[in-house]
Amino acid sequence: MANTTDILPLSSHGRVLLALQNRIQRVHAAFWRQVDRVGVWLDAREALLVACLVLAYIVIVFPLAYFRPLWHDELFTYNIGLSDNLTQMMDNLRRVDLNPPLIYILNYVTLRLPGALANDHTASLAARLPSIAGGLMASLGVFVLLRRRIGPLFSCATVVLLWNTLFLPYACEDRPYALVCGLLVLLAIAWQHATQAGRNPLWVAAVCCIGCGLLGSHFMGSFLLLAFVVAEVAQIWQRRRLDISLCFALLVPFAIPMLYRGMISTTGSTIYPLAFQPSGWTFVVEYLVLLGTSLILFIVSWVLCLEANTTPESVDQAPSHLTPSSVPPTLPEWLLLIVVLLEPMMFTALFMLRHAAFFGRYGLPGCIPLAILLVLFLYRRFHGLRRTAVVLLAVSALTLLVYPIGSITRAIRGGSENDSSKHSWSQVSPELPLVAASGLTFVEMNHRESSDLLRRTYYLTDRQAAIAYAHATLFENEAETSRIFHFRGQVLDLRSFEATHPRFLVLGTLDYPEDWLLRKLLADGASLRLLGKYETSYKDKSLYEVTLNQKP
Repeated sequence: MANTTDILPLSSHGRVLLALQNRIQRVHAAFWRQVDRVGVWLDAREALLVACLVLAYIVIVFPLAYFRPLWHDELFTYNIGLSDNLTQMMDNLRRVDLNPPLIYILNYVTLRLPGALANDHTASLAARLPSIAGGLMASLGVFVLLRRRIGPLFSCATVVLLWNTLFLPYACEDRPYALVCGLLVLLAIAWQHATQAGRNPLWVAAVCCIGCGLLGSHFMGSFLLLAFVVAEVAQIWQRRRLDISLCFALLVPFAIPMLYRGMISTTGSTIYPLAFQPSGWTFVVEYLVLLGTSLILFIVSWVLCLEANTTPESVDQAPSHLTPSSVPPTLPEWLLLIVVLLEPMMFTALFMLRHAAFFGRYGLPGCIPLAILLVLFLYRRFHGLRRTAVVLLAVSALTLLVYPIGSITRAIRGGSENDSSKHSWSQVSPELPLVAASGLTFVEMNHRESSDLLRRTYYLTDRQAAIAYAHATLFENEAETSRIFHFRGQVLDLRSFEATHPRFLVLGTLDYPEDWLLRKLLADGASLRLLGKYETSYKDKSLYEVTLNQKP
């Protein structure tokens, strides 16, 4: 009897647990069926998905472009675009920057739009319009490239995943990186049409024109165009026939870097800090930087879809035209994807050979194949079921909600803090000269600060000291830059400045790789007194009072 009474409660608990488990399973299954229905509904509304992508892109990118101040590199594009005429612009470009002219020509146009220079915010937005357009071209282009292979919903998820890589921040930066991505995707679309039987000859002309635009934007375009050459070689091998007109269209743009060969060779005279030069680890770190949060989102989506027990038999299957085997990539298309994926690695290797500074933005086009490959993997692994795309789209969109809100909040808060802090750091010992230790800070100050402050602002040059203490000569030509851009601050040789200013202020960072001035002053026996750290809009936050060692 004792055993029976012990068993009965256990059996009762078992029935309750079993009923609860069945209830949870039914709710779980019902939830995923609703997700499937949402996916089917969205997948049938391509126009709605495109409209949502465009709207989301505008909502995210435009506020960032409007509120975020232009930084050093962007100000080069901005100031060149403000040249009096195109002839002067091309002359200025050859003197102070290395990139081909397309982005500057576009800036020349956008900065002359009505109201473009009404205030700093509108000027920032107008300057970044070419990059914003390039980012939108890349986003919609990826959608167009994939929609017939994996359907509109998965294509939309690919675009949103791409936005979670390093891609999005540079879609609103006044440099050519986003423009290159946009032209890359347009070239892929044009090349696909140009390789089809019975093509329109205009597609071949489009390949040539877009290729020229690609190499006319940045020299990274050489590696990207090489990917199309490799793909075309595979196409020739498959067809056993040479497409002369298309080959000619792909090779003509390579004349552009040849015209700039003299300018490229001048970079050999510039010395870059060892901290910024790529090494063996760069190859690994670079792709992790490019992936951004997209790799985490990919893993989260994969785990969620595994948890959902996604199988073709468990839910309504995708239509036959969405199955992974229906439109497989051809060998030339796989080669195109792989070589574009290797572009960051090829660019890194080149910079290693030239001992030049490498930054992740140079490999930005690699974000596109990374996002595509991640989504293709999920698509094949889960048999093209729409719930996979819904999950990926949902988790990727949630991250995007956090990113722009945080960035815009920081930009607005930073602007208000900087307005109030100008009455602190910039008013310290106003009778003393103020030296910007970094060329980055000096260029930005000339764009943002008042004439009163800039009249006592200096940047100092000394090639030997820059090499000795920072192994960097990137900013040794600031005098030429200052003259061309009509800066209100002054550029002087260090010795000439010290001869007339035994006491002055320095806004700088002691351990920044490119900055040499503070280390040089310490080595010369100067007295440095830290006056404080301030909330500035520049990379430098520390203000020092310097008293030179009076040598007998």
